[in-house]
Amino acid sequence: MKRKISILLALMMAVCMVGAVQITAYAATTAKSVSLSTTTYTYDGKVKKPKVTAKDKKGKKIAAKYYTVKYPSGRKNVGTYTVKVKFKGKYKGTKSASFKIVPKGTAVSSVSAGKKSFTVKWKKQATQTTGYQVQYAENRSFKSAGSKTVSKNSTTSLKVNGKPIKKYYVRVRTYKKVGKTNYYSSWSKASSVTTKTGLSLNAYKITLFNGEGYKLKCTGTDKKITWQTSDPTVAVVNRSGEISANPVSAPLRPKPQTTGSAAK
Repeated sequence: MKRKISILLALMMAVCMVGAVQITAYAATTAKSVSLSTTTYTYDGKVKKPKVTAKDKKGKKIAAKYYTVKYPSGRKNVGTYTVKVKFKGKYKGTKSASFKIVPKGTAVSSVSAGKKSFTVKWKKQATQTTGYQVQYAENRSFKSAGSKTVSKNSTTSLKVNGKPIKKYYVRVRTYKKVGKTNYYSSWSKASSVTTKTGLSLNAYKITLFNGEGYKLKCTGTDKKITWQTSDPTVAVVNRSGEISANPVSAPLRPKPQTTGSAAK
């Protein structure tokens, strides 16, 4: 009887050894980061689906089998969209990353000079666009630039007041308002223009007989004007712009001072 029991116990031990399974336990860790292949798209009417890349704390790429990706609905119109990534297996937690869609841009059609001003025109861009922003500066880098907003997408021109005889660089971009946020397109290629003087005379050509006089007036400036004749033997002009003619008429023009230009 004792022998039979010993043999039975030996068989049970053998079965237990053959059926043993090795189990290795892993503690789930949190991923370090999640990024998208593209974070800014330009509107084109198509649904956007950027690729997701997840990395662990060592900066190594995490295989896609360890997470699921949930994209928000829409992803076609201008706005911001958040992608959620939920980890599983060796990794735990949830992370998110966002991308945005901005409106399509426009281009400057023309820039024309005016008296101490210029008028810029651009191509209409109404789809997914609320309006436009015009930026102008006295330098190519647009440092310390001024800007004006056009709130209607149907408006395609704007007059901007500036300094006389000054070169300006101008560019335009579109924007779309979604909620309280404005989404801007990229800037158009810059154009340049030089404004006109803004000064005007009460007469540009006069004919006087010997001994006759005429008083010239210059408007469009608050600077002091110094007058000068092109030929003193024909006519002379005093500080007040009053001219006296000799036998032959001659054109007169104002001479600018260093404090302000009065020349046309």
